[in-house]
Amino acid sequence: MSPSLPDYSRVFNRLCHLVALSRDGKTAEVADHIIQTALVIDPQPRANPAEVSEAVDAYFGLGLAPAMVQSSLDRLASCGLVLRDRQSGVYRPSPALIESVQARIAEADELETRVKTEWLTQIGPIVGIADPSRREQLWQCLRAYMGRAFRRHGVETIRLLGSVPPDGSELGSLSSFLAEAARETCPGIETQVVKEAIRLFFLSPTPHRARYVSQLLDGTFAFFALAADEYVAAYLRGHLSSLTIFLDTNFIFGILGIHADPYVEVSKELVEIVQTHKLPFKLYYHEETLEEIRRTVGSIGERLKRQRWQQAVSRAAVRSGQLSGIELRYHQLNSETPLDPAIFLSRFEDPRALLEEQGFVVFRDTTALQPDEVRQRGELVAEYKEYLARRRPHRPKAYPVMNHDILVWRAANRQRSSGKSVLHVGALFLTVDFYFHCFDWDFLRGSEQIGITVLPNQFLQLLRPFIPTFGDFDQRFVETFAIPEFRAVGSDFSTTCSNVLAFLNVYSDMREETAARILANRMLIDSLRGVPETSPAFGQSIENAIVQENRQLLEEREATLADMAAAQQQAASAERQRLEVAQKLQTELAERRAKEENERREGERVAAELQAKASEIQRLSETAQADRRKLQNLELEKLKLHRQGFYLRSALALLLVTLGAGAIFFLPSQFNWSWLLGHPHRLGLQLCCTAILTAVGWVLVVPRHWVAGVSALLVGALLVMLQII
Repeated sequence: MSPSLPDYSRVFNRLCHLVALSRDGKTAEVADHIIQTALVIDPQPRANPAEVSEAVDAYFGLGLAPAMVQSSLDRLASCGLVLRDRQSGVYRPSPALIESVQARIAEADELETRVKTEWLTQIGPIVGIADPSRREQLWQCLRAYMGRAFRRHGVETIRLLGSVPPDGSELGSLSSFLAEAARETCPGIETQVVKEAIRLFFLSPTPHRARYVSQLLDGTFAFFALAADEYVAAYLRGHLSSLTIFLDTNFIFGILGIHADPYVEVSKELVEIVQTHKLPFKLYYHEETLEEIRRTVGSIGERLKRQRWQQAVSRAAVRSGQLSGIELRYHQLNSETPLDPAIFLSRFEDPRALLEEQGFVVFRDTTALQPDEVRQRGELVAEYKEYLARRRPHRPKAYPVMNHDILVWRAANRQRSSGKSVLHVGALFLTVDFYFHCFDWDFLRGSEQIGITVLPNQFLQLLRPFIPTFGDFDQRFVETFAIPEFRAVGSDFSTTCSNVLAFLNVYSDMREETAARILANRMLIDSLRGVPETSPAFGQSIENAIVQENRQLLEEREATLADMAAAQQQAASAERQRLEVAQKLQTELAERRAKEENERREGERVAAELQAKASEIQRLSETAQADRRKLQNLELEKLKLHRQGFYLRSALALLLVTLGAGAIFFLPSQFNWSWLLGHPHRLGLQLCCTAILTAVGWVLVVPRHWVAGVSALLVGALLVMLQII
């Protein structure tokens, strides 16, 4: 049947198995067993996850993603089951693991041989077939029949097998499976003979047969845990809603090869899945994220372009293991061929073009600079800073990085809707920052909301059931689930088996279409990831989904709730503790905000005082400047008066000297002053008097030089006295 025409019975049955496997957390455990088995039975060296995945695909027909393989190898290496050579990087199983896996495979192979011999011996006289080739055909028919039955019905197969299946209902599929298996494997044997032989296998159980069938069920669970049915995946994808996904900077760095972190391969696989399967998701990057990418690339580029790196230095840098991302890539290339850092960095000059090539779309945020938005973002940044201080006090984050995270989160939060599951909230923030993811779920989300921040590995795990592992699921299942190496996976599926049967019983009186829709509902899938796998709250999420889909199951829900009273009390106690912690945080936040308000008011008061003092200083400065200008004016006026006095004294002195000299030389002759005119030293006396007048004029012009004037007067007088003497 085409996936476009849902077979609700098949979808419902498979979803029950997927839910049980997810609840028991068997996926990682099964992957570990399959990978360690592949490493034991395949002697070829495997140096990376892709090569290990190839081995798993070659032996078991399971194409595991390299990211899943890497996680499994890390777990196996941490417990010493898988060893990795430091020089070559080759993975190899430990001696203890080789012995254990080989023993399990040998035991499973021996069990199959014993069951086969026992059954063929039993049916020999009854069906009358002694030809070894015909007897081998019957065994192959039995395996093909059980393969189809387990593939279609899973756990129910054990209940359904045991009689020749009549036509109709669930057993009708077994009848058709038996007919198909008989046509393919027993062309020369009558159908009735084949049917009787198969019937005897299940009607005459032995301890060995029961154990063999139990191993087949384990193989079924293991295959279901690692491979997604294309039929069920198509049905689940039909229930996906459109989703806006904001990409964090470090996620984009991993995609572009700028940084290296454990999420790189998972991130690349996630983008490939979204684009290859055309999921209704839109991948956005915030315009501020683009700026942060440019700043980071520019900073790295400055370090690389500071010098010309010699190849020997690059080889040493690569061996040091201290580099990552774009710097590591440059030194890897430069160690092989000399490379100019500017040429290498030229490919990152236009990150927007690289993002468009990946199918990412820029998100224009028109509200980022609004005052209320800036204020609220600043408050959340402060909360985030305080949160990080508690979680990792020795590794603070720079303010621009925290501001970017809050900015993008708020942009994504404005796009969210009121959905009750991660895939129905309308928008997600995809990040590799574990601490911000925790901050969102611990602090940012509302009490009745789910967080919108997810890690790549979480989101990829969330999408696994929506993506088919390969196109020939049915054929690969029949070929793989019964081989000894696969039956010997070693996992305990007893709890998982009980859970599947419980789910089938809970939904037994409901239409399969409704039951499949409930199990496909994202709220239930969210519970599988969000609620601890062993938590009783898991059953509560199922009951809530049933109530929303069909009110007729209310009585059954109430009966189930009575059995879950203890679990609810534990949940209530945990909720009270959470509320107490939240109230304590709120009180601390209120006290801190009050303290900040007091500090703000004190700051405003001090600022006002400083402003007043500044005004007073300004006023005094202006007064001093005015006084300096007045003093300068007085000095200028004084200088002017001094010059005028100097000129006046000079004129008077000149007049005095001129008139005095004239009087000394001309008046004696005019008045016939015979004493002087007849004096033998008349000229000396006249010159002496003129010198005295000149000294008086000098003192008059330059009063501060009166000493020089008096000295001249004394010299003149002395000369006169000498002439007279």
